[in-house]
Amino acid sequence: MCKVDPTAGDAKMWALLALTAAAYETDQLTFRTRPLRDATDTADALVEPMLARAVDRANRRTRCQGDEGEMREALARAIHRETGGKVWVISRGLFRAPGFSRYSAALVRSPAERIAFERREDIYGDMTLWQSVILTLGGPCPTFVIAGVRIGSDKLDHFFDLGWQYFHAIEKGKPEAEAIAAGARTEVQMYGMLTSKTFAFADLKANWDGLGFYRALLTDDSVFRRGEDGCVEQVAPWRWDAWVDADWDEVENPGVHTRLVQRRLTKTLEERREVVCAERDVWDAEGEREARMADLNADQPWIRGRVPLRDDPYQLAALCDPEWDGESTPARPHHFVER
Repeated sequence: MCKVDPTAGDAKMWALLALTAAAYETDQLTFRTRPLRDATDTADALVEPMLARAVDRANRRTRCQGDEGEMREALARAIHRETGGKVWVISRGLFRAPGFSRYSAALVRSPAERIAFERREDIYGDMTLWQSVILTLGGPCPTFVIAGVRIGSDKLDHFFDLGWQYFHAIEKGKPEAEAIAAGARTEVQMYGMLTSKTFAFADLKANWDGLGFYRALLTDDSVFRRGEDGCVEQVAPWRWDAWVDADWDEVENPGVHTRLVQRRLTKTLEERREVVCAERDVWDAEGEREARMADLNADQPWIRGRVPLRDDPYQLAALCDPEWDGESTPARPHHFVER
């Protein structure tokens, strides 16, 4: 088995690996019509032992004596700890190995069916180091179907990790809008435009849904309750279908790229036009996605702070128009607005 010694080698290479770990993007457009077996059962089963350890950790920490708020905080912290952490999946190769949590690494190592983009057939596969070091070296994380939705494995990490960060900040007294705005800043910085050159709105939705999960702990909407002895108990199986949302799919809820990346992406789609449009005729035959694109900048509770104005990065309506003139709509400079 290959072992990586982070004390050896060139410091610049390890810096690149550290950035890759913070900045996976996803691709749900490539191979969108390829049948992909739903991985929900496997994804659910992998959560269960982590939740069991979290319950035990929370009960030991509180001795089952805390009030509802204390027990909720202890359980939330324990779940975050058990599902999180930094894990390498060495089988993916050196530059694609970091960037996973305990939970997402377990899913990537599982037999669950996924699109792994091992041959870099993804929409970012033609990027150069000049356009984006991270998208060139790291590429996208795997795409799975969970609860009927095509999502990148990174969304599960956003749910458990950034959802916890939102929850923890609010519990410490930060206004909700400020906590969510801090999430938007991560998409400008280490989780987005600074590294992968992409601001992922789907990440923000996964963060928000994770906040909802942590807030609901020990309520009637949770799989956890307190027993007569005051200890936390899990009273129902974990089910991702209670939380996964269509807005975690980056085709349905696309992000914003830097101009260099967007230009290359547009060129790639033009080069793949025949395949892309033939597939679009299958998965969006009624044009439902294009209708939703008109509302990209509608107000959403999970978007707060300074964010870029949105536009469809794929421009599929123009690209797939029978009268297409050989050039897609040019990338617009991204202007930031305060939400």
